[in-house]
Amino acid sequence: LVRQSNLGGSGTVNPAVAVLPFQNLSTAAEGEVLAMGIAESVLHQLASLSQLDVISRTSSFTFGDRKADAREIGRQLGARYLLEGSVQSDRTRMRVTTQLIDTQTGADVWSMRFDRPPGDIFAVQDEIAVQVTQALELSIDPAAMERMTGQGTSDLEAYLAFLQGRALRASARVVDTKEAIGHFERSVKVDPGFAAAYISLADAGLFVAEYEVTQDRQTRFEAALRRGEELVEKALALDPDNGDAYLLRAHLAAFDDLAAVEADYRRGLELRPNSAKGYAGLATVLYETPSRREDALA
Repeated sequence: LVRQSNLGGSGTVNPAVAVLPFQNLSTAAEGEVLAMGIAESVLHQLASLSQLDVISRTSSFTFGDRKADAREIGRQLGARYLLEGSVQSDRTRMRVTTQLIDTQTGADVWSMRFDRPPGDIFAVQDEIAVQVTQALELSIDPAAMERMTGQGTSDLEAYLAFLQGRALRASARVVDTKEAIGHFERSVKVDPGFAAAYISLADAGLFVAEYEVTQDRQTRFEAALRRGEELVEKALALDPDNGDAYLLRAHLAAFDDLAAVEADYRRGLELRPNSAKGYAGLATVLYETPSRREDALA
C-alpha cells in the first residue's frame, strides 16, 4: 500500500505513514497529555516532509483503542506503515517505547525505548522522527531536517500548556476550543518566543468567533481576524520558516488580495506538504479564476 502522490505533479511515490495515539501507562495527571502530545508532535514533524504521505490526525487517532491489527488499520487508513508507542512518566522519569510497523507483514521495521527525564521530551520527539526517516531510508536535505526537528520551545511548562490546548482544539467543538485558548495564552505567557502557540491561539480565536452564535458575532469575528493577523505576524517574526503561519495568514486574508493569498498558500505548502487544509485553501483561490479551475480541481 504505497500511494502515488499526484499533488506535486512529479509522479513520485511516497510511503504512507500513520501515527497512532500513544498509549498512556502513567498515573500522573499530565500522563495523557504527554502520551497524546508526543504522538501528535511526531506526526506534525513527519508531515513537514515532502517524501512522506502522512495520514491526518483526524483519521489515525480514531484507532486509539487499537482493537484491529496492524494489517487492518493499514488497509483502512491506506498506510503502509504505522508508528505506535506508549508513555509512562512521573515527576522524575519518562519511559517512551515506540515501534514502526509494516502493515503488509505486521512485522516491526524499527523499535526503540527511551528512559529520560521529562524535560528531555523535545529530544525524544526529535529522535523518534529522525529514526523513522532513517528506517524508511529517506534522503532528507539538511534544511528539511532542521525544520523537522525542534519543537519551538525548550520550556516544558509552556509546551505542556500548548499540548493541552492542541488536544482540546482537535475536538472542533466551541466549548473545548474556548478552553484551549486559555492554555495557548498561558503557553505564550510562559514562553513569549513560542511561535507555534501564537499560531494556535490565532486559529482557536477565529474558530470561536466564527462558530459561537452571539448577537455581536460579526463584530467579534472581525476583531478575531485582526488579532489573528497580529499573532501570525508575531509568529513569522519568530520563525520565518513556519509553514502553518503562512497557511493561516492566507486563510485570514481570504480574498482581499488573491495574489498575496496564493503566494502564502504556496509557501506554506512548500513547508507543510501534507496539509490538506492548505491544498483546499489554494484550490479555492485558484477556482476564483475560471481559466485556472482545472488546476484547482487537481
